[in-house]
Amino acid sequence: MGDLFDHVLAVIPEFGLRVYQRPGGPDLNALAAALAAQGAPQ
Repeated sequence: MGDLFDHVLAVIPEFGLRVYQRPGGPDLNALAAALAAQGAPQ
């Protein structure tokens, strides 16, 4: 199964595409909350 994903990820640029993953999870949410509490721009 890993070989399949390796191949897919290798050929994606040939089609003019990019891989995108939206970051998330409790650790990132905690970081965003801490930065917002400090007044940092998001």
